[in-house]
Amino acid sequence: MLKHVFVATISCLAINIALAQQDGTGIIHGTVINETGQYVPGANVRVHNTSDHRIQVRPIRYVETDKDGKFTMDHLDWGLYKVYALKETELYPDSGLSSVYANGLTATANLSAQAPSATVVVTIGPKAAKLTGSITDGVTGKPITNAGIRVWRWNEANDFILRSTKPNRDILVPANIQVGIEIQAPGYELWRYPGAGSNGQPLLLKPAETLNAEVRLQPKAQ
Repeated sequence: MLKHVFVATISCLAINIALAQQDGTGIIHGTVINETGQYVPGANVRVHNTSDHRIQVRPIRYVETDKDGKFTMDHLDWGLYKVYALKETELYPDSGLSSVYANGLTATANLSAQAPSATVVVTIGPKAAKLTGSITDGVTGKPITNAGIRVWRWNEANDFILRSTKPNRDILVPANIQVGIEIQAPGYELWRYPGAGSNGQPLLLKPAETLNAEVRLQPKAQ
């Protein structure tokens, strides 16, 4: 009997802890600035609860900064949060998406029943460079719309971002850092910058610089 009572007590304790962690009344206030310290209006901000290890499939929630770069993210469970911001229209990628974009300046906030709110400063930047252009069949010249583009820091090939191609979609790449770029589509040979048949060379672009790459993929031999 005592064994069953002990187990029941532990179970109740676990449930109470879980409920406490999912309180949902936490708030993070903050300001987003760029690499020069200026406020960034219209930036999108998201948070990641590093204390929540449950497997969840849900849309990422964003809030937008006001004209003074300020934001509020509410209805948060207790836990230790990392806070990220992006504004791709001004060439600021999400630094938390991958270490490819990381700037080493991640803001954190610890929410609990004793400290239900926190204030942070989120730094985005530096500005990325931009990859644009077209991907076509090297024989027919027809556009290829199902290619994948992989971008990585040249010395960290195992950590990368992978994007699918879409019409008129630009790809942001880190600036002032050597990166590798490769493109592949089903039925075609792998393309690596600077061209078809290359083993690949590092690419180094300046902030806000644009590389126009007219890529022609070669069909695989039948």
